[in-house]
Amino acid sequence: MRILVIFELYSSNDVLGISMVNTTLDLVKATEGEAFWYVIFPQKGGKMVWDESYFAKFKNLKLLTIGPTRIMPSCDHPPLDAGVYQHLYPLNFYDECYDVILNQRYCHSAEVEMMTFLPKARYYNPVKVPVVTYFTESWNDKRLPKLQELACQLMVANAGLFGKVITMTEYDRDAMMEVAKTFFSYSARNELIKNTAVIPPAVRWQLIDTNLEKYAKARKERREKNIVNVFHGGTFESKRRLPLLALTVKKMNDRGRTNVNLVLKTQVTNKTPEFEGLAQIEYGVTRPRFIQSFEEGDIGVCLSEFEGTGLAYLEMARSGMPMIFWDEKWLKGRLPEDYPYMVRSGGDLETMLWVMVDHYDEALKWSRKLMDYQNEMFATENVAAKMMAFFSSTILEVRRAERDHVRKLLGWEIIKGSIGKMPEIFSLDFAYDYMKANSKTGFDFRKMLKASALRRLLFEYGYYDTCTEDIPIFRRTE
Repeated sequence: MRILVIFELYSSNDVLGISMVNTTLDLVKATEGEAFWYVIFPQKGGKMVWDESYFAKFKNLKLLTIGPTRIMPSCDHPPLDAGVYQHLYPLNFYDECYDVILNQRYCHSAEVEMMTFLPKARYYNPVKVPVVTYFTESWNDKRLPKLQELACQLMVANAGLFGKVITMTEYDRDAMMEVAKTFFSYSARNELIKNTAVIPPAVRWQLIDTNLEKYAKARKERREKNIVNVFHGGTFESKRRLPLLALTVKKMNDRGRTNVNLVLKTQVTNKTPEFEGLAQIEYGVTRPRFIQSFEEGDIGVCLSEFEGTGLAYLEMARSGMPMIFWDEKWLKGRLPEDYPYMVRSGGDLETMLWVMVDHYDEALKWSRKLMDYQNEMFATENVAAKMMAFFSSTILEVRRAERDHVRKLLGWEIIKGSIGKMPEIFSLDFAYDYMKANSKTGFDFRKMLKASALRRLLFEYGYYDTCTEDIPIFRRTE
């Protein structure tokens, strides 16, 4: 399977500071040998930066770049017309040999779908590339004002009528269905239900599990010194109620019962004076550094009104850090129903922090229960299996619908008769040359048959793509 990913790049100038990039890369790693991934980034020289060597570690990943001055707008920008979108993402990105497009730019799902149709008008014998829209945020995210508009909500929901949709939480799927209940017909709602799946973000637990003993040792040493570090990771957005957390920790210290510190880790580089003197802050934190820093935390806190991936909180919990959560709808299904450390007010927060400080061993027991509960739900291997199954069914649905058309594509007689005559392993270039050599007039099929169409034709007549390299390499089906 070949997958093209269109990222929504915002919240950090460093690509690896964006949680959806990290969770996608975890999926890339988990599907090595099964899928080859292509991701679209702007060229370096714009506002986004990344470590090229980091991406080179993935054998089944290729970076595709757009022009150095072209900055991909966020979803809070107006929808793009076809001309702008064509400028941002050249058509050839959509007309290569991809089996599915994973579109994380959900506010522009219609444009992405439209771009997959344009090659049909430009080339003879086209084939369909299915689009899966990955809704990676929350309907309540106030950072994305376009998502608060009905027109944008309808655009996301419409993605489930001409393609497929994945949400990360049951809450967001239910919110999308509420929109459909009001504005969609009965049959359209059923179609949306059929085309929508809830698949949680992937977390590569191994990155954290190798350090569990180190984390536990550091926490034990602090307890012996009567020191407690309240820990938070991520940006300082208002939805995370960090000013309330800072004032609560300050009140706890004023009571003089124990030494409580607030430790904040963030990927942003601009300093925030609001928390100076109230917290120990580390700026510009990379993901490896963030995972390493879990040894500095004794109690993790998630007070967020809403999250998309919530990756930082998942990783904090996995480190064995007892967690306090603000009771919000987006957490539905992510925590055990009887999880005790939930708060609804500032008073609740201080009380719960004292409960954890005074009964830390009990909190550690619940931490282990939470780790067990979330283990299978977010483990990369399990999430990857769900996602690959969803992609496979989507691809199969499209191929079944187009099978009669594809089986009669230009040159089909030559491909059908090639079984047993082609090498065991061959490339698309070899297939083109073979077709030319075996045509009555020596016709070069490259002029009329796109590579994506030839690839599909080969599938129908007994070959498969190994998907181990960035260019298609074929073998005979056993």
